[in-house]
Amino acid sequence: MSTKNNLNTIKCYSCGNLNAESSIFCSKCISPLNVKKLNEMTVNDLITSLINLIANLPNIKLEKKELSIFEKDLLFSFLYAFWLRPETALYQAAEASIVAPIIAEHKNDKFLDLGCGNGINSSILAGWRFKPSFDVFEDLDLDGDDIYDSLLQDKSKVRIEKSGRVIDFGIDIKKSMVQRAKLVGSFKNVLQAEAAKIPVESNRIGVIYSNVIRDFDSNGLDYALKECARIIKPSGSLIFSTPTPEYQESLFYYTQAKKLEKAGRFDEAQYFLSLDRGRSEYCTQQISIEEWEIILNKHGFNIKSEYPLAGKNLMSFWDTGLRPFTPVLIKILYQVDNEKRQNLKETIINFSINYFSKMLANDRETKNPAFRVIHAYKT
Repeated sequence: MSTKNNLNTIKCYSCGNLNAESSIFCSKCISPLNVKKLNEMTVNDLITSLINLIANLPNIKLEKKELSIFEKDLLFSFLYAFWLRPETALYQAAEASIVAPIIAEHKNDKFLDLGCGNGINSSILAGWRFKPSFDVFEDLDLDGDDIYDSLLQDKSKVRIEKSGRVIDFGIDIKKSMVQRAKLVGSFKNVLQAEAAKIPVESNRIGVIYSNVIRDFDSNGLDYALKECARIIKPSGSLIFSTPTPEYQESLFYYTQAKKLEKAGRFDEAQYFLSLDRGRSEYCTQQISIEEWEIILNKHGFNIKSEYPLAGKNLMSFWDTGLRPFTPVLIKILYQVDNEKRQNLKETIINFSINYFSKMLANDRETKNPAFRVIHAYKT
């Protein structure tokens, strides 16, 4: 648990870093500090969340663009792993459809995932596929500050169906994530380390992928990019996803809270912000591509390409998805007979594919994306 002391600071339960008492997330490992915990959601919270989820489901027009075979394979792969969080699967599949082909261009280079988490995301990016019976919801600490920050107790629960490219390095600050990533079997090395102190030799890596660079404040970002520049060889690639200045306005709870504030309904606005659970502030670097160019140039990188990743439809659904219900669903479903649970899993996945795939196919075409992928290279 995070703990407060007499110096107006709060100690992170995960990494031990001292943060300002009002911090929403740890500045070092980005663990949640002052957000409503999933296991503290009340019945009223869940009812409100369900009403908003149903009201906010995107309106899909059947005549729109379809996913390619490659994109549909990615969506299936992420849905099997994250079936109780389809909003997460959708976002990760959208990102993977951009990132995976870039990483594939570096097939002879060493590949490092900075902020690898449990390793599932970059494993799928690298071509690994898991059996339908595998998912990320086993052995979670449903009473913890962060239910996903827990050790996997049984290696046999990681079930590989198809091997892909071996990932040379996975780096994460959390012990539990390092342990889980090691058990996945797709990494050659998984190391517990900070982004500011990556234990890898200089000029050794050909491609770095990261979905945590965007989360650091300005000081943390400078340290991380300095380390990335040190370990990437000349002309090597740095690939990362990041929000845009339009990010907050694409979120459901944040925009509703602002409308309520404008109407003078401050208590209701505060309640909606509590259901936001810090998502509107989680991704710190909500900056323009021009600002990113200045920052990257400072550290010896040039931007090669930038890709729209997600528009308002996807991000609004991501904001109102099944996240609040996860602990309740896990407690119920993992007491059910395995065959029945698998049948339910298949039903949810097939529904998600049929209902959301067209949104995923079209949402990136927006002129004002809420998220983008940046592909930079070391000069």
